[in-house]
Amino acid sequence: MLEMDIRRSSRTRMAIYAAMRVPEVWQFNGETLHVWRLDADGNYISSDTSQYFPSLPIRELAVFLQRRTQMDEVSLVRSFRAWVRDQLAKKNQP
Repeated sequence: MLEMDIRRSSRTRMAIYAAMRVPEVWQFNGETLHVWRLDADGNYISSDTSQYFPSLPIRELAVFLQRRTQMDEVSLVRSFRAWVRDQLAKKNQP
């Protein structure tokens, strides 16, 4: 399970997520996207990668979240899908 929160107050909910054993929380503060992974002790640690999407550059995902107020949803989804395909193709190149 993955929780993504785009509200600025989500840091206060981390204890709730930990109690529910949510393994990964993504937080977007309006500019940057942060990934928090639950460790064995029940604490969240910052991570540069997602355990669920290890090949996607998390920092670049913030661009699409920023665009959600600038583009219509269909165009944004198409742009995001094209970007994901490009990222996966780069990963699979020799």
